[in-house]
Amino acid sequence: MKKILSLTLSLLSTILIFSQTPDDILKYSNFIPNGTSRFNGVAGSMSAIGGDISSLNTNPAGLGFIRKFEIVGMLDYFTTDWNNNYRGNSSKYSSRLRGSFPLGGIAFPIRNTRWSFGFSINQLANYNRTTKYSGFNNYSSITNSWLESLQGQDTNFAYNQLPFGASLAYLNYLIDTSNAGPYPFYKTLVPYNTLGTLQQVNQIESGGLREWAFGVGGQVSDKVSLGISIIIPSVNYYRTTTYSEDKTTNDSGFQYLDYVVNYSTVGSGIGAKLGVIYKPIPRLNLGLSIHTPQTIYLSDEIDASLSSNVGNYDGFIDRTSYSSDLNNGNSGQVDYIYRTPAKFQINAGYIFGNIKDFNKLKGFVSGEVEYVTNTSAAYISGNEGEDDLSNYFEDVNSTIQNYYRNTLNYKIGVELSISGWAFRGGYAAFQSPYSQSALNKNGNSVFSLGLGYHGRISYIDLSYGYITNNSVNFPYRVSQLNNTYANLQSIRSNFTLTYGIRF
Repeated sequence: MKKILSLTLSLLSTILIFSQTPDDILKYSNFIPNGTSRFNGVAGSMSAIGGDISSLNTNPAGLGFIRKFEIVGMLDYFTTDWNNNYRGNSSKYSSRLRGSFPLGGIAFPIRNTRWSFGFSINQLANYNRTTKYSGFNNYSSITNSWLESLQGQDTNFAYNQLPFGASLAYLNYLIDTSNAGPYPFYKTLVPYNTLGTLQQVNQIESGGLREWAFGVGGQVSDKVSLGISIIIPSVNYYRTTTYSEDKTTNDSGFQYLDYVVNYSTVGSGIGAKLGVIYKPIPRLNLGLSIHTPQTIYLSDEIDASLSSNVGNYDGFIDRTSYSSDLNNGNSGQVDYIYRTPAKFQINAGYIFGNIKDFNKLKGFVSGEVEYVTNTSAAYISGNEGEDDLSNYFEDVNSTIQNYYRNTLNYKIGVELSISGWAFRGGYAAFQSPYSQSALNKNGNSVFSLGLGYHGRISYIDLSYGYITNNSVNFPYRVSQLNNTYANLQSIRSNFTLTYGIRF
C-alpha cells in the first residue's frame, strides 16, 4: 500500500481528537451545486444566461434579467447506489428514496430602475447518507491512533484526559502499560499485526448546508450588468459512526471492540458573491463571478462509548466505558471559526433563435469554468487565550495545505424551447480535491436532462441528474504507519421539480 499521508496533528485537546480534521472541509466546499430545475437541467452552467433565481448563488448579475415579480419553490427526490471497497472487500448497497424542499425564493424588478432584487433559501449540500464498509486488516488497528496520543504521558493522563478515545481504551484494557514507572510505555491488546481483525464501519450522516441569499443585480449600460449577493450560510450536520474490530480466529485473547461516536456541528456565518456580465454583441453573454471566503461560526458537540472484551487478559469481561463519565457527565463541546475556500467562475452563454416569437425555436448554449482554492480553507480559534486550540488548528491548516489541492471544475449545457416547451441537457466535471496521486484518480461528474413548460404567468420544470461521486473515507489515522482507507463510489439519481409564478 502506498503511503497516503502521515498526519502530525498534535493531540492537544481532549475534545478535538474526533472533531475538526482536514476531511471536514469537503462538507463545506466539495459538493454538486444545486439550483432550480432549469439550472440543474443544464448541469449548473447557465450563470451567464441569468434570468433565474439561482443567479443569487452563482452570478448575481443575472438577477438583472428578471423583469417580473417571481415566486419559486422546488422539491427533490433522490436514490443512491454505493459500491465501496476496503482492503479488497467490496460492499454494495442502495439507499431508499429521500425527498426534501431544497429551494424557495422571490425576485422582482425595482421600480423605475434597471435593477432587480432577489431572496432565496437554497440547500447547496444534502448530508443525508449512510456509509458502510468492512475488511480484514493485519496491518493496523484504531488502537494505534490511541497509543500515539498516550506515549510520554503518565497513567493519570491516560485514565481521564482523553475521554473520547484513548482513555476509554485504557479503562477497557484495550491499551495497557507494558512497564512500570512514572511515564510507562503503552501497548495495545489487539493482535492486529499477527492474527489481524475484521474491521467494520457504519456511518450515518444527516443535515445540510443552506445558503440564505439576498442580492441585487442590474444593468449599468446596455452591455454591462453587475450584481452582488450577501450570503448567510447555515450548517446543520449530524453523524453517528460505529466502528468495530472483531477477532477472526479462536484465539483466547482479544475478542472484539465496538466504538460509537455521536458528533454534531451547527452554525452560521457570512459571505458575499459578486458578478458581472458583459454583452459584446446582443446574443453573447460573458460573465465573471467571485465567491468570497465565507466566515462560519461553528459549534461542535461529541460523545463516545467503547465496548470491548480482551479475553483471558481480563477474565473475558465485557466492558463498556462512556466519555460522559470522564467529562463531568457532559458531552464535549467546542466553538470555533471556519473560513471556506474562495471560488472564481468564468461563464459564457450564447442565445440563438427567434427570441420574440413564442412559437419559434430558440434557446441557448452555456458553459462555465470554476476555480476553487481548497488549500486556503482554514480553522480559527473562536476564543482568545486558547493556545492549545490555536496550535491544534495551525497543525490542521498546515495539513490541509499538503493534503488538498486547488481544483478546476467544468460545466456545459444547452436549452431548446418552442411554443413554451423547453428541453435541456448538460454535463459537469469536478476534479478530485486530493493532492495525493493515490486519491485523486477520479473526480465527480453530472449528466443532466431537463424538461419544462413556461406559460405566460406560471411555469413548471423537471430535471434529472445522474451523479457519480468518488471519494475516500479513513476509519482512523495514525502518523507512524501508512493510513488505510476505503474507496467510496456512488451513483445518485436526482429528480427535481420546480414551480414558479410570474406576474
